[in-house]
Order: sequence, then C-alpha cells, then structure tokens
Amino acid sequence: VPPVDTMDDPPDHPWAAGLRGKDLALIKSAGFDDERCGKLIQFRETASFEDMMQRLGVPGELAERYFRAFDENGNGEISDREFLIGCAAMDPATPHGAVALFKRLQSIFAMFDYDRARNLDFGKLVDLFRHLKKLPGSSLEKQEEAELAMLALEGEMNRSLTITQFVQLVVKGTIAHTDQLFRLSIDPDLLEGTTADEDELFVAVGYGPPEHQLLCQHFFAHCVSTEGSDFLALDGFERCMERMAHGDGCGLSFSELYRGFDRVGESKMELQEFLVGLALMERPASGCTPAGGSQLLKQSCLLYTSPSPRDS
Repeated sequence: VPPVDTMDDPPDHPWAAGLRGKDLALIKSAGFDDERCGKLIQFRETASFEDMMQRLGVPGELAERYFRAFDENGNGEISDREFLIGCAAMDPATPHGAVALFKRLQSIFAMFDYDRARNLDFGKLVDLFRHLKKLPGSSLEKQEEAELAMLALEGEMNRSLTITQFVQLVVKGTIAHTDQLFRLSIDPDLLEGTTADEDELFVAVGYGPPEHQLLCQHFFAHCVSTEGSDFLALDGFERCMERMAHGDGCGLSFSELYRGFDRVGESKMELQEFLVGLALMERPASGCTPAGGSQLLKQSCLLYTSPSPRDS
C-alpha cells in the first residue's frame, strides 16, 4: 500500500470521486491510505450507518448525533464523500487543528444542533458542556472551566451562536477540550464484515467452511420478507428456521429467538445477524475461548431483554 504522501491524484482512486483538495488533506491528516479508504467505501455499500454505529457500540441517541455530524449538507442522507471525510474527522489520530480543525468543529456543532437550526443557543451549549464533563479524565478543574465558560458565554451571546462564532470561541479558548469530542476509532475487523469475536465463534462451531455459510445464505435469500429486500421479518424467520429443521428453537419460541438474533432491534434481521445467531445456537459454542464466550453471553442476554418485534 503506498504511503499517504505518495497517493496518486484523486482521479486514479475510485473512492476519491467528488473529493476536493481540502477533503484529501483531511484524509491524509488522519493517516488513511488508499486501501483503508477503499475498505471504508466498500463497507458503506454493504451496511447502513445505523449498523456501523451499532457495531461500534454507540447508543441510539448518540448515534443520531453522529449522523448529523456526518450529514454535512443536512439533507438527511450521507454521501460517499460525507462518509469518508466524517470517518477521517472523527478518527482519534486526526489532529484537532490545521486542515482538520474546521471540519471537526463543524461536526461537533452539528452534534449539538439537534433541531438543525444552524445555531447553538444557551441550552445546547449547556448540553455540550455536560458532555465535556463526562469525558475520560474529566476533573473538578475542567468542570469549573466549563461553568466559567458558560457564564462568559451568557454575557457575550446574542440569543445563539453561529458556526463562525463557535469556531472563534474555541480558537480563543473560551470553549475548551473540544479535541475530545467526536472521536471514534473503526476497528479494521469491522471493515471486513465481521468482528474478531464473530470470526472466532464461526470457527468454534464449524461455520468456517464457506459452503456452510453459503447454504445458510441460500435459506435466508428464499425467506426474505418481500422480493428484493435484504432482511428477515418474524414471519420469514419462522419459515427459514422450519426449512432448516431448527423447529425446536433450543426450547425457545420463534419470537424469542428472533429477538436474540436481531441485534440492532429494528425487526429487520440482516444476513450477518442471522449467521451469528445460528452459530450461537450450536452446542460447540459453549467451548469458545473467553472472547467468543463474551459474544455468546451478550447474545443470550438479548433473548430475554429485547422487546418483542410485534410490540415494537
């Protein structure tokens, strides 16, 4: 893989379509090479933004903030360009300055501009400072700084802050510690479609051979809820399990199993969720190493804590 400082011109990279000079500078500042950018775009083509947030362990309310941060033009959709520069801007390796500073502050601004009014009123800023207090390493000194900053802002604010005023106050130091906001690292295993725990689980239960997964995919494809869709609702899941002779369901009803398989909880079971769920039903899974066992335990808990898909 060529180092980032020797990347070819944008037209030579499929992932670089539509990127501007400042976008490429931001991507380089994050240390992303051609291979990583290509994998990010490939991942985006096979999974939703919500799925990515779920795999990263980001709770729903916070995931909505990240969506606004990525959705630069505010049209309710995330383009390939927005996805790529968003990933670069939030990466922990990206410096909170130079070419990345405005994009990072623009993203943080969007995270707290929950009504997309293009301003931060005093209530939104209080919300921002509350998040700063919760960050790792938060101290009494930082809390006092936040409270003093809020008092200072209250005196100089005219109803609300625009993005330009927000950037000025960060640069001036009135609003500090924003370098710790909007930070998420994407595990390389995530870009391959499965986590390390899931790969280990598949090996432990004998799902390693591709032909076994292909057989499961075949049943999945013939039981999708509507023609052309890529997910299973409860009725399709029941048909699929019956055809695969999993009618006993390990002593659980189909609705209970469905809740366990449906990790995102949207009553739209994707193929990866289906494969992981089947693997967790296999008895050899009990012999997994601690990493695989943690995945098994997490899934087992979901079986009894998730709401019924028919009640959601």
